[in-house]
Amino acid sequence: MQHLNVRRTALSLGLFVGFLHLVWSIIVALGWAKPISDFILGLHHIQLSYTIAPFSLGTAIALILVTFISGYVFGLIFAVGWNMCKKH
Repeated sequence: MQHLNVRRTALSLGLFVGFLHLVWSIIVALGWAKPISDFILGLHHIQLSYTIAPFSLGTAIALILVTFISGYVFGLIFAVGWNMCKKH
């Protein structure tokens, strides 16, 4: 098993999930969120009555930051755990 660089792994996962939520924020801003959500939920045989809130730049930035930080923390935990398993 290869040793993982903890900071690189954490940064990679943080950037990945942050990027996914940047894309989601763009989808919301373009007004495509409801049809895409309906399509994906339909694939799972789910019908819900819900509303997509109007786009807010502040909310989008908060979403991206929170998911980046969460991804970073989970990436860090994963890399540390991986490296610990490698030693045993």
